[in-house]
Amino acid sequence: YECLHKQGRRLADLRGAHIGMITAVYTTNWLDLGAYNEYLYTGWNSMQTASCVAQFVGTKGPVLRVDTACSSSLVATTTADHDLRMRPRGSANMVQAVMNQNDPFGFVGLCQMGML
Repeated sequence: YECLHKQGRRLADLRGAHIGMITAVYTTNWLDLGAYNEYLYTGWNSMQTASCVAQFVGTKGPVLRVDTACSSSLVATTTADHDLRMRPRGSANMVQAVMNQNDPFGFVGLCQMGML
């Protein structure tokens, strides 16, 4: 929302607009497997990220979450571009991306391979 706000757009103006929400998320979760319960899954699962943003902003366009590991933001941007080429003129998409590495295992593996 901060990016939209800095462009001078108000949240009220975006509600109901046909804007696609494409969210690139790459994350790992370092969880205690013994701590699973009926509430945990809905709190850490990143599948609902795109729909939560679309719900907050109030847009009515397509919603998609992309997880292709390190290329997630590139794939999300390419997908948004392709979607705009297929839809009527004046359509819009918003792409947001995040990488969240919560556990040390990815870094340890990359260091062992000499990549970091």
